[in-house]
Amino acid sequence: MITKSSSYTNKLNHLGLLPDGNRRWAVQHGLSLTEAYSQTVYKLSNFIDIAFSSIEELQSFSIYFVSRQNLNRSTTEIEPLFVSGIKFIDEFIIKIIDKHRLRFRWVGHQDINQSQFIECDQYLVKHFFNSMHRIENYSNKFMNKQVFALVGYDPLVELKHVLATENISHLDISSFFVPYNIDLVIRPGGHQRLSGFLPIQCSYAEFLFREALFPDYQEQTFIEDCYSFKTRHRNYGL
Repeated sequence: MITKSSSYTNKLNHLGLLPDGNRRWAVQHGLSLTEAYSQTVYKLSNFIDIAFSSIEELQSFSIYFVSRQNLNRSTTEIEPLFVSGIKFIDEFIIKIIDKHRLRFRWVGHQDINQSQFIECDQYLVKHFFNSMHRIENYSNKFMNKQVFALVGYDPLVELKHVLATENISHLDISSFFVPYNIDLVIRPGGHQRLSGFLPIQCSYAEFLFREALFPDYQEQTFIEDCYSFKTRHRNYGL
């Protein structure tokens, strides 16, 4: 565990994470996508727990599970995502929600429906979306700290929604699906890009990229990366 120091000056209020490299990790280790994603959701659950336990000021944690475009992948890739999503909710996240009193919010393409996945196991599809809605409704009793799960997210959909529903002359970040600016984005997996991850909210975010594929990204490294942000010089474009 990282010890606190007076040299830590930046407050990490909103953390973003892109858990990249899971399919490549599965290939490297000769595992199925379902096995790889199971490892990922277990690790994500630990990261959420560690972050809210270790970073006193943390209020929001946004995690990029899958983009809207990636939901167009083949059935053999989508079904393991649904299986792991159900596992994440039913086995892990509910305990962490209760422990830290977190509000869980699904951010993304809310008009996704079962007919878009007609080739998938329909019971699996229904179970996944029911689980998402169930845990979101369950966590509404908690309001102070939040986990934003980006599932089927597209920044253009978010922007179009805001422009269609808000007074443009008074438009600000609070109108967006994720209504807070991000302080730090961490992306394991070797790629150095946002891939459509909350571009408006990341306007003045700091970035940290790691070569390790997400299943190999260690918990100690994660918290060290979070605390490294606290000593960065930030001028917000000024």
